Amino acid sequence: MRNRYLGVLLLFSLCACFMDGCVERNTGKHSEGSSARLSEELERANRLAVDRSQLQIEGYVRRRGLHDMSKLSSGMYVGVSGRARGAQFVEGERAQVAYRLELLDGTIIRELDSTRAETLVLGGRDRTAGLDILITMMAPGQEAIGIVPSHLGYGLSGDGSKIPPHACLVYTVTWLRRLP
Repeated sequence: MRNRYLGVLLLFSLCACFMDGCVERNTGKHSEGSSARLSEELERANRLAVDRSQLQIEGYVRRRGLHDMSKLSSGMYVGVSGRARGAQFVEGERAQVAYRLELLDGTIIRELDSTRAETLVLGGRDRTAGLDILITMMAPGQEAIGIVPSHLGYGLSGDGSKIPPHACLVYTVTWLRRLP
């Protein structure tokens, strides 16, 4: 936890230093060269954060023996099991799902079973992109595990309460039924 805060503090410190160097003292305007340097440094910081997420996810996959999962180009790992009872989910469609959301360390964030299932509309913006991606790979009756890098989860800021900044997430989802 302490390393996460140090990483965020370091990122903000770098940004502040570079932003200060980008402003010309007399005019208050940004110089083109300084803006380009700032942009490069922010890109580098983002790449480092993505690389760190990937290392954490790969370690989790190894520790849990989840070798049959597929790695997507986004860095997300997905494993779908069970017999499909119908077609995959398409954008704008509604479905009822039960799921468990946890952090890589096993901390349970949210758990909804079949008695408290959630109704989702694919393409809605009320959840993480990682959950949307996972659901599009499923059909009714199937279960899936998705290990989501932070940039497809809650990102730099976390959720403000239970999910810390830069947290990778693990979704275990069961698609219960398609809704009209």
